[in-house]
Amino acid sequence: MFKKIIFISLFVFLLGGFMYPKAEAIDPVTMSLLAPYAMPVAEAAAQYALRGLVNTIPGFIEIGKDMLSIFLLPLGLIESTVGAPFGFLGPGINHLISGFEAPFLLVFDVLFLPVAAMGFRSPNG
Repeated sequence: MFKKIIFISLFVFLLGGFMYPKAEAIDPVTMSLLAPYAMPVAEAAAQYALRGLVNTIPGFIEIGKDMLSIFLLPLGLIESTVGAPFGFLGPGINHLISGFEAPFLLVFDVLFLPVAAMGFRSPNG
């Protein structure tokens, strides 16, 4: 019974992926009729789109910092094991902690990026 339910649900999920409607191009005549109305709207929206892009720049910088901070994990591991006799135990543990929290900060900053586009600032950056 359980195998039958799994088989049916797998079949439905796999079949459902192939049953989406095909995309169709818009008629060129329709495009030429709508273009005069779309241009003023696009010009009015351009300032808000540009403002949103400018607001995301600090978020992209934070994401880059978090991506580079991930490399502190292996550095801290090497410092705290091999470099311990040479006085690198303290910095190694600090790098281990920073490298361990970096993926979580990266996920937070990536998820916060659309909110940053609206003008809010990240609490950790």
